[in-house]
Amino acid sequence: MATFYAIYPPSLGGASSPTVVTGSGTAGSPAPGVVTVQGITGGTPLPVAATLVGQSASWLESLDYGVTPITTLAYVQLNPSTATNINYLSIFDSSGNPMILAVGAPGSEVDHLYVPPGGSVGGYNLYIPAGSRISYKALLVDSTSGNLIITGLN
Repeated sequence: MATFYAIYPPSLGGASSPTVVTGSGTAGSPAPGVVTVQGITGGTPLPVAATLVGQSASWLESLDYGVTPITTLAYVQLNPSTATNINYLSIFDSSGNPMILAVGAPGSEVDHLYVPPGGSVGGYNLYIPAGSRISYKALLVDSTSGNLIITGLN
């Protein structure tokens, strides 16, 4: 049985928390654990099949820059202590600005990743050990609008 997370930020018309789908089933059939995508209103549903091999979501974070601005002056804590090891990150960032992802205690953050505007296209293979504090900071200019969504896989 697999668990899938579908995330749509509130600014894009989605819920404030992710939709979680678990279970198994046949694509195209109305059953728990089956995700169907419909391209246009009144159109034919398009079944989507996916297999997760060897990795599961261990950390999920979303941030609205209108509520929590990201500045060039200080790191903003995203997670005080990761519950498990993280081996891979997928990042969506709609601020339009480059960012810095750092790991470490307050005042001792180490920059691990420069995130381009928009986030990651293919994701990042980055090992972050369990118990690590993860922070985010603007690289060039402050960001006061947009959304950040990060998924960490172990």
